[in-house]
Amino acid sequence: HKGGDHCRYVITLEKTPSFVWKTLRNYLVLPSLLACVGLHFLVPSISWPLVIMLFVSILFGISYYFERLENRELAKNIEGQQDAVKLLLDQINIRYNDAQLIKEIGQAASTLMDIETLLKSVIKAIENRLDFDRGGIWLANQERTSLLYHLGFGYNGEVEYLLRNSQFHLDNPYSKGVAVQAFRQQKPYLVNDVGKIEKDLSKKSLAFIQKLGTRSFICVPIVYERESLGVLFVDNLKSKRPLSQSDMSLLTGIATQIAICIHNAISYQKLQESKEVEQSLRKLFEKYVPPPVIKRYLSQNKEDLFQGEESFITAMFLDIRGFTASATNMDAGDVVSFLNSYFDKCSAIISQRNGHINKYTGDGFFAIFGAPESSADHPSLAFEAAREILEMSKKFILEGKPMKVGIGLHAGRAIMGNIGSQTKIEYTAIGHTVNLAARLQEFTRLFHDFPVIMSEAAWKILAKHPEHHNIRNLGELVVPGKKGKFEAYGYNPSLKPPSYTRAQGLGGFIPLQRIKGV
Repeated sequence: HKGGDHCRYVITLEKTPSFVWKTLRNYLVLPSLLACVGLHFLVPSISWPLVIMLFVSILFGISYYFERLENRELAKNIEGQQDAVKLLLDQINIRYNDAQLIKEIGQAASTLMDIETLLKSVIKAIENRLDFDRGGIWLANQERTSLLYHLGFGYNGEVEYLLRNSQFHLDNPYSKGVAVQAFRQQKPYLVNDVGKIEKDLSKKSLAFIQKLGTRSFICVPIVYERESLGVLFVDNLKSKRPLSQSDMSLLTGIATQIAICIHNAISYQKLQESKEVEQSLRKLFEKYVPPPVIKRYLSQNKEDLFQGEESFITAMFLDIRGFTASATNMDAGDVVSFLNSYFDKCSAIISQRNGHINKYTGDGFFAIFGAPESSADHPSLAFEAAREILEMSKKFILEGKPMKVGIGLHAGRAIMGNIGSQTKIEYTAIGHTVNLAARLQEFTRLFHDFPVIMSEAAWKILAKHPEHHNIRNLGELVVPGKKGKFEAYGYNPSLKPPSYTRAQGLGGFIPLQRIKGV
């Protein structure tokens, strides 16, 4: 191309021997005819047929010779085309194997997150898809002081033992080993004749290669984001096929894939470890903070930890009757074990009804229903929990008798939030609702027949409850420190229904008993 508007291609056809002889025959035909005609007048008539036979024999001889040459050249061309087709098919198979290898490594990288399992899949794919006698992967140890053999293929038992009990020192600045140089320089090495690099190796490295029996090899670094992780090494013992630049380029690409796989596997393992730590911490945290509270603040991580809100809740206070006196006759370990066993069952009952124990008060506890997760029927859920706890408490024996408890219930509005300091906070409820529930629990000491005492607000909400008829009016009670009186209601399913009579002018039932001054 000389820069003009058109390109001119000069094609020269090869002049084969058969072509030359064929051309010669064609050029001799006309002269032979003319010679035969001329000799007709020059030679005797009896000799003229012999002259014609001579020229015809010459022409036929040349034709026969060039045809044999032509057939021989054609056979050679066909053989060459067969070799070309075979070479093309070999190249297609090589490219197919290369593509399948990359695919298999990619699949392993996307599905396997354990480093050992991942490397086994990669090595197996290299063994099945590439034409190398042996191969292996060396990775740096955690301190990055040595390269250690992890796994490979094609090595016999003796060589495998040698590799597993050898290491390439990365902390030796004078090390000349090919693997160490490839790791440090992040540069691949291709050697088709080990004898040509003997002078560049240390005695130890040369002796090691001689023990391996390596004739030719390729060593490529495994690098992720400029950080060397290890090396990929392949070599040939029997194969006479020379290693090529394309082999090294392919292995370099594979090493990059291996580096990504290793990094992903390490990241996944760290993620799993962090998840396990998080789950352990969360389980531990849930022993101090109710799970609903944790869930709420994790989902709203920007919320102010000290922000309060008013909620409609049901407060429950429980106290074990006479436990302080009974505990004096018990070992400290038995006391703790007894309370933990009992509170564990109480917590399960309360949690099943969307409540949570907010705090423990020695031999009792304070539980909240309806917050932080709101529930329309939390008074009924709290009452059901109280009933089940009463039944469950009978299985616990104190001083030879079934354990007795007192429970106070009140439904009302309370302030919910984290109360405390910058160094220690506690999610809890404060306000009149909490205080009144605590007082109602204290009244169970006076109303011995009623282990559950609730406020009028809770009683009204339970109007449609199947056990509502077993809830009895205890009259108007006075709470110390509070103005006015309030109606209290007691529950005991084991008592017979009372014979209520209408109170004159009260428009309600006469309570079973009143305690003055309470």
